[in-house]
Amino acid sequence: MSRQPVDITATGPKNDRQAIWEAIRKLGRDQKPFTTKEIRGELPGYPDLSKIRDYLTCLTAAGITNCKRPARRGGVNSYTLLKDSGIDAPRLRKNGEEVTQGQGQERLWQCLRINRHPLTAIALLGYVNTPEHPIKLTAVKSYLKHLKLAGYLQTCGDGEQRQYLLLPTQNTGTKAPMVQRVKQIWDQNLAKVVWPKEHVNEQ
Repeated sequence: MSRQPVDITATGPKNDRQAIWEAIRKLGRDQKPFTTKEIRGELPGYPDLSKIRDYLTCLTAAGITNCKRPARRGGVNSYTLLKDSGIDAPRLRKNGEEVTQGQGQERLWQCLRINRHPLTAIALLGYVNTPEHPIKLTAVKSYLKHLKLAGYLQTCGDGEQRQYLLLPTQNTGTKAPMVQRVKQIWDQNLAKVVWPKEHVNEQ
């Protein structure tokens, strides 16, 4: 089964892991133990314990949570939040490694938000490309193209000299709008689709 877009997950506009993470932070204050069933209780209409367990596996492998197994048979695991990294859910693989996919778009978005002057794609690449998290010029151009189509950017010039500037009215927040696999743009700050997939062929 293909992965659902973030805007139509069972918990509504938030993605599954963000909703689970918020419940963990609430339940785990001051390192108070909690269970998967208690997490589910914080998420009305969210009955799937397997997704909660899967994310706790990732968090535990990363050392963010600790899992205490029951001393008696038939008991349930309890968890403790060891490291609260903030409001955004840690993006992790099952082995606890950080997921870096999408970080380039995040860096590009932040760069566009703070710059007051138009920049070319090459200039933007110089700001966001790092040895630890390299990003290709083609990826920069693709993201800029989608932001332009969605009405976030104004442009001037042509070819390699084309410059991009984020419209002040379109600075919707700190989280980068996401170009989804179904060819639509989901703005995490507004919690809605801002560019319908039927517009994908616009130039």
